[in-house]
Amino acid sequence: MAGQMMGKTNRPRGAPRPRKPLPKTRAGGRSLAIVATFVAVAVLAAAIIGFAVYATTRGDNSQPSPPAAAIPGLIDYRVTEPQMLTRSHVTGTVTYPV
Repeated sequence: MAGQMMGKTNRPRGAPRPRKPLPKTRAGGRSLAIVATFVAVAVLAAAIIGFAVYATTRGDNSQPSPPAAAIPGLIDYRVTEPQMLTRSHVTGTVTYPV
């Protein structure tokens, strides 16, 4: 740079001025809304699944309810034929007394 004339800004005369840096902006406003939407949907899904699990496992359904016992012709095989309700596999033709 010995042969070039330097100005006050330490750059050769006639050289273009450097651009000013752009102001830093915070990107991600839209992504924050997407994340919030996914979180809301996940919480709603967890609530629905949690209630379904609670509703199906909260009671003891091993005994018939009193209104079902009052129905004429209804047979409670847990009382009359408990061996029929076992889960043992039998090969061949199976006959049931039902």
